[in-house]
Amino acid sequence: MTTVKPPDWAEKKTKQEVIVDQRRFLWHDDTVEKLASWMGLTQGMNALDVGCGLGYVGRTFWKHFGKKGSYTGLDNSLPLLREARKQSTEWVRGGTAAFVQGDAKALPFPDGTFDFTVCQTLLMHSPSPNAFLAEMARVTRPGGIVTCFEPDNVTAMRARHYQSFREPSIDDELLYIRVHHHWAEGRKKLGLGDYSIGNRVPGMMQKLGLKEIGIRANDMVGLVQPPYDTPAMAFKLELFRRQVAETEKHCMKRFNIDREFRKLFFAGGGTEHVWRRFTAMSRRHAHEQVEQMKRQCEEATVSACGSSCSFYCITGKKP
Repeated sequence: MTTVKPPDWAEKKTKQEVIVDQRRFLWHDDTVEKLASWMGLTQGMNALDVGCGLGYVGRTFWKHFGKKGSYTGLDNSLPLLREARKQSTEWVRGGTAAFVQGDAKALPFPDGTFDFTVCQTLLMHSPSPNAFLAEMARVTRPGGIVTCFEPDNVTAMRARHYQSFREPSIDDELLYIRVHHHWAEGRKKLGLGDYSIGNRVPGMMQKLGLKEIGIRANDMVGLVQPPYDTPAMAFKLELFRRQVAETEKHCMKRFNIDREFRKLFFAGGGTEHVWRRFTAMSRRHAHEQVEQMKRQCEEATVSACGSSCSFYCITGKKP
């Protein structure tokens, strides 16, 4: 378990690159086929992707609705929209795509415009997730589909994974879980979003009057294991190497727990006593773990297995 500050790729990479890394190898191909059938996607649909980023949802599901259909991606970031528009030429075939700047809390479309309205990892970052979802439902036509791809990242933090470097003691593991619980609660209290919102979305849909509400979980398991001979395996090893480099750099700066993390921890009910125990544990393990991780990267013996997160596809129909 790495208890130093998790690497924030946004510090060294563009937001666009972060989005690409997070979505590469997110779903198995056959799972996408099953989800499209389960959601009821059909050719010729008019789709809206709220908080579209680079248009990942459109690219992923285009072949299931795009023939004689249309895709509208909405985001508040003009640089992302410009890049999404360029990239859409790679996957838009037989239909049309448009990209619009706008606010998810006040979608610039009339009631009942779209057959399929979707968002991915949007509600988890919002201080007003109910308002966002209500807008998505408003612009969906009667009989249309509303879908949210959202995680329960807090549960993922509590999950036990296998890894080839040092396993934490049960006391250290419980302390890590407690600290990150307070951190997640702090995010909610300060209006930065709910990292467990995936579990709440079905209830939010029910209160909005959506029908036939259902949920499916991502079946991807994170596996890193020699000889790293598939694109997915090679990519995960590269992410691990980046983590080692960032962790080592952090340790060389005399080890400093991120101030923002500390602020969220205390906002979520954390105590000074628990914080001191956590920082002492982190300092105790940091250098040892970095050396183990570096050695395993050099020797190509890194291995790990575990679910990366509880990531859900939640769908309802507008009556």
